[in-house]
Amino acid sequence: MPPPRNSSQSEQYSECAMRAGLALTACPRHFGALAGLGMSREKMGEPAQAEAALRAALRLHPWASHVPTVLWTLLLEQRERRNDDQELRRAQDTKATGAAPTAAAEAGAGETQT
Repeated sequence: MPPPRNSSQSEQYSECAMRAGLALTACPRHFGALAGLGMSREKMGEPAQAEAALRAALRLHPWASHVPTVLWTLLLEQRERRNDDQELRRAQDTKATGAAPTAAAEAGAGETQT
């Protein structure tokens, strides 16, 4: 009797990634397995692994229409995430420096130019 199906999307993506890995063990140049692995890893929140698999699929079949689109979307999302992280760090730095002046600023505040 087959095991019961689980409807959890994350488990489905994980199972797809596992099956793609098995297919790639048997046939390392399997385009469908590479593309499926990349898309599954992207949905699982593993962008570096997704990018590697999608780039490998694209090297095998550069004319495949859906792989460049998925890869491009993944790269844009990564870039946006990095930009958001940088803006958050800048805001935190500004808040931190605005609340407590640095020792160098305090030392220079008492000096006057002649």
